Amino acid sequence: MLGDTVVARYAVTDDPDIADPGSAFILLTIDQPQSNHNGGWMGFGPADGYLYIASGDGGGGGDDEPGHTPGVGNGQDITDNLLGKMLRLDVDGDDFPGDPNRNYAIPPDNPFVGVTGDDEIWAFGLRNSWRCSFDRDTGDLWIADVGQNIW
Repeated sequence: MLGDTVVARYAVTDDPDIADPGSAFILLTIDQPQSNHNGGWMGFGPADGYLYIASGDGGGGGDDEPGHTPGVGNGQDITDNLLGKMLRLDVDGDDFPGDPNRNYAIPPDNPFVGVTGDDEIWAFGLRNSWRCSFDRDTGDLWIADVGQNIW
């Protein structure tokens, strides 16, 4: 709507520090209902090699603005809603060959594989996780979330 979240991969040029802009290959597109709370962090897991993507809840205060799931908000909605989540994807496969906006595979041990919920979800209930990091000693993922307005 106002600007989708697009996760893409690129090939490098002859200079390994410069991406080739013409090589963009879209892995995932997420519709964004508003211009804030769009997350913005991603990184590869040090132990599993999967891509972790922090998605914000889609913006607005109280998680009840237009584009939010009524009554629960996007962060708590685990079906057909990738907003307000930490996603985990296998970028070396493609479980959705007919969908140009989903060019990845689902790690088989993601929490919602085989049960109700979007298979991409690794963690949910987030508002706008924009600064995250894997602990260098333990491999644990630390998620910094902006919260609402009290903490």
